[in-house]
Order: sequence, then structure tokens, then C-alpha cells
Amino acid sequence: MSFNGDDIGRALDACYDAVVLPDDWPLALQALSRSVGASAAMFFPKDVNENAAHMPASPDYVEFLEHYVRGGWYAGHYRSERGWPMLEKSPTAVVLEHDLATDEERRRLPHYNDLYLRWGYKGFAAIGFQIDGEPWCVPLLRSVRQGFFEREEAGTLARLSHHFSRIARLNRRFVVARNATGLEALDRIDRAALLLDHNGRVIEMNGRAEDLLSRCRGVLVIRNGRLGALQPDSDRRLQALA
Repeated sequence: MSFNGDDIGRALDACYDAVVLPDDWPLALQALSRSVGASAAMFFPKDVNENAAHMPASPDYVEFLEHYVRGGWYAGHYRSERGWPMLEKSPTAVVLEHDLATDEERRRLPHYNDLYLRWGYKGFAAIGFQIDGEPWCVPLLRSVRQGFFEREEAGTLARLSHHFSRIARLNRRFVVARNATGLEALDRIDRAALLLDHNGRVIEMNGRAEDLLSRCRGVLVIRNGRLGALQPDSDRRLQALA
């Protein structure tokens, strides 16, 4: 399939705009998916698992993700287990469905038959990129009618990687800035609050939270970026919340 450069350019512009107008993400990503002959697109960080539904996604992907998360389909997923090592080999790698499974194997894979085909998605591609050393990708789904992504399309898709890295990095900064306003508001009413990323790591906290952690050093601690409790049972309950 040949891509229209103007359509791709307009879709990328819409994604840049969505950074400051987050309600526009679904339509921006819908435009992106259509510009490359796909039905659905989203931003997907590694190991997002049950938090996948909170990521920016096109409308069709949003509906699909609700089922994906509710059914626990992220567990033992061949696309994640086989695809991420390939994507991490190069900052602009592109992985296609045919890189992940043979035709014979696909006929037996539950994720492919009971999830993707049941939802009408036959083709898959993932465009890799990184944000501050963290692996991300933009997965693209094609319908049965649209078919598989072809190898000659991968070169064009790879050239989008640096745009996605820039868009996602800007989006992270704007999200932190927007939520920092909320942290400050909670600080003014003496409420401790922490801002967590998609993996539950602390990326910002207000002054009240800093004071609380200072007073509770024998109870609460931040380990590897995550808020934890020193008492094991309390820590398990806390991690379940985060």
C-alpha cells in the first residue's frame, strides 16, 4: 500500500496539537491510523499491562482495550514477549505481524484467533521509540479487509518514530505540568498527594506529601521510584492501590 505524505503530515500535526488539547487524542490517532491504512492506533509503553486503557488511543482501540484489559489478555501475549526484544534492538525499529509468528503458528494462537480476529483485526505493526531510555511503541491494527502490513511499508513507518518520541515526551511534560497544578491545590488544603506514572512510579509530590514521608520514615519509603511500606502486609495493600 502506498501512503499519502500529506495525510500523514496532517495526522502528525493533529497529534502534536493533542498534547495541549488532550480531548483531541482519539480523533488525532484515528487520523494517524487512517493515514497508514490501519483501523486503530495508540501510544503503548512497555509493561503497561492493565493500565493500557489509560493511554492515548483512537476510538476503535479504546473499545478494544476495555475488553483486552478486562480479559487479562496482556498476560502471556506473544506480541509483547516476542516484539519488545526486537523493538529494543533499534530506536526506530518496526515489527510486523509476520516477524512474530508464522502462518501455521497463527492458526493456533489464542491471542490471534480469540482476541484479534474476533474483533476483526488481522494485521499488526508496532513502531518503536524511546522516552528517556524507556521503550514505547505505537501499535497499529488493520482490519481483515485491510490485511497485513507489508515489508516495504516498514521503511515509511520507521520514519515516524522520531515524531512519536517527541510527541510522547512533550505529552509527558504537559501531563506533569497539568497535574502539578492539582498537587499545589491539594497542598493548600493540607492534603498529601503524589503523581504516579503508568507503572506506579512517583514522578512528583506536593510539600504535604514530602512532610508526611519525612515524618513516617519508619513506615513509608520510596524504593525504585515507588511508594512502599516497610511492613509486608501493608506494602502489598499499598501496591495494589498504586
